Amino acid sequence: VADETYGLTTTMVLIKIGGENISNSGYLQLFINDIRITRIYSDWVHVPQRFFNLKENFIKITIHSYLHDQFTIKGKPIEHIVKVIDN
Repeated sequence: VADETYGLTTTMVLIKIGGENISNSGYLQLFINDIRITRIYSDWVHVPQRFFNLKENFIKITIHSYLHDQFTIKGKPIEHIVKVIDN
């Protein structure tokens, strides 16, 4: 996963969860409307339509180390939020 804003590249591998912390490695968390849906370890994820049940839905992605700590830059969590509007 590359973030051009911060020049961040993170490697994600399922096997490493709860193991030794490896620099610049971890997983993503997917939230929809502040409800944690799943961890993401690949370039894509399928989210069933039933999670988008509001007129305005918010998708949030956060980045975590294998020790479950959220990655930060200058003390701010690395995350991205997208609003999806149901027409």
